Amino acid sequence: MNPQDRTALAIAATLAASGVRHVVASPGSRHTPLLLALDNHPDLSVSVHHDERSAGFVALGIGKATGIPAVLVCTSGSAVSHYFPAVVEADLATTPMIIVSADRPHELWGRGAPQTINQREIFGSTVRAYSSIDPDRVGETTNTNLASWLMSHWRFAVSPTPGPVHLNVELREPLLPADSGAIDDVAPSPIDSVVSNAIEPTDGTGLVSALQTCERPLLVAGRLTQEDSRAVQAFAEYLGAPVFADPQSGLRSPKDTNTIRYADVLAGAGVLDHSAPDLVLRCGPIPTSKPIWTWLGNHPEVPQYVITASGIHDPMGSAAVVVTSPIAATLTATQTRLSRPSRDFVTTWAHHDQLAAAVLDGELRTAAITEPAIAATVAATCTAADSLVVASSMPIRDLDSWGSQWNAKRTIANRGANGIDGTVSTAIGVAMVTDGHTVLYMGDTAALHDIGALATVARLVPDLTILVVNNNGGGIFHHLAQGDPSTLDSDQFERLYGAPHGLSFASTASAFGVNSVTVVSMADLSEALSLRTGTPLLIEVNTTRAAAAAERERLRGLVRATLT
Repeated sequence: MNPQDRTALAIAATLAASGVRHVVASPGSRHTPLLLALDNHPDLSVSVHHDERSAGFVALGIGKATGIPAVLVCTSGSAVSHYFPAVVEADLATTPMIIVSADRPHELWGRGAPQTINQREIFGSTVRAYSSIDPDRVGETTNTNLASWLMSHWRFAVSPTPGPVHLNVELREPLLPADSGAIDDVAPSPIDSVVSNAIEPTDGTGLVSALQTCERPLLVAGRLTQEDSRAVQAFAEYLGAPVFADPQSGLRSPKDTNTIRYADVLAGAGVLDHSAPDLVLRCGPIPTSKPIWTWLGNHPEVPQYVITASGIHDPMGSAAVVVTSPIAATLTATQTRLSRPSRDFVTTWAHHDQLAAAVLDGELRTAAITEPAIAATVAATCTAADSLVVASSMPIRDLDSWGSQWNAKRTIANRGANGIDGTVSTAIGVAMVTDGHTVLYMGDTAALHDIGALATVARLVPDLTILVVNNNGGGIFHHLAQGDPSTLDSDQFERLYGAPHGLSFASTASAFGVNSVTVVSMADLSEALSLRTGTPLLIEVNTTRAAAAAERERLRGLVRATLT
């Protein structure tokens, strides 16, 4: 067996032994040794995606849903560059991902050879690790050494801060294997989890003493793992503290009794100004809610502690202390050292929440189609067996503001870089690796960004419902300075920011072989979202941007009036 084939088999065997189960590939020639080795391994499942940009987001969705990296494998040239948007999201959202790119051999670099670009360190600092492999050199080492070397890249992908890693493999012709065979002497070492220490016994951060003396503690939860979600809820119950929970926190179900359902709306109504905390404990990244993080940024006088497994997550610059440590372990260690009984600050905020709910719960059960009511219906129709994928821009904000509570077993959004690209492909990745049904809630601009992924939906993912809220352009800009009529005239706003397209996504889905329906009432929407037919379905609901913006302001005004 030649060194090239031996290296490819070693890569496949090591990745499988590490726990990888899903390989996301795109067609091409140069990566043939890698693709065949991966496809022939009994423990690896290979799916083929025509577009590398879409493939990158499919792998991202797999990593977000499982916590285990999927392997991206592609040919040489521009192919690997199309992974970049997904790699950026994986980096910022701490999602594990392994890229294995084929390259032309180094003797062809810089000589005008076809399909040859500079792939070395193409992702720069966005990857946790990068290496280039020349099989002719690697083949001179033992397979065990190669496995150990590859295992180190696995560790960079999964711990202590998960993210993308990149292996660039030089491959020479002939690309088809000279003979068949298997690697018998690859013996990868077990994968050890790398966990940083929890809070120090000396409490150098001052967190324990601050919690011991505060009267009105508030917990703000960003994107969390399931383990961290349980720990935050238990800690909040112990403290008697309200929780402002991001849609990705895992703390928005009815059983999360300390969660304030309408925290975003209440914060926007100014309730934080007269029911202010005297200590804020943030867990994970900043939340989606702009009113919440704006208030935190404007009130550095309120002690703010941040616990995060990695990074700083303090763009407002208002944190007194950032504790970089596993969230669940830190909260558990902290709770054991607190002796003060729980407070009743949660009761204060629960009262505000009940007042808001008395207004909004009825308003959102309207027969007329509105974008806030759509978000509430998405939340209401999710079951405990569903995975909910939400696009950035208005859908994630509407779910946060108006969704209140939902029962989905996981909520996933690309909020590392907050981009709208690759959303359909991310949902495909989630649907491929999870039991139950996947629901994707997105706007029309996000759908346009990833429309080609519908071809993969029809081919690979039967248990997926895609809801497209089509308001014919960029709805979020109506809530930004650009949407102020005193800033831009309506024609210029529409041309540069509204950017209407006039497309029907239901008819587009049909062209890709995906069943579709256009709904015209909230009852029809609820019924369509509840369907579980075993075939993919795209639901289109048409709204208007100006009316949607006005409805959001109307609902917020009703809550403000109730609380004054």
